[in-house]
Amino acid sequence: MSELKLNAIDFISFAVAGNTFKLKANLIGPNDQFHSVNLDIAPDEIKNKTIGEIEKLALQALRSA
Repeated sequence: MSELKLNAIDFISFAVAGNTFKLKANLIGPNDQFHSVNLDIAPDEIKNKTIGEIEKLALQALRSA
């Protein structure tokens, strides 16, 4: 899984009730392996996240799934 890289972030929405940003992170790897991971990130956290940090969160979520 370490060869997977963030390819795109889709379906960004804000859930008012849960006070979270909902993202769909798409990861791609060798031989066109493709995985999608849903992430929920608090508004005060998302403004400080880099693309690399979002990629790490997506990889962690994929490993724990």
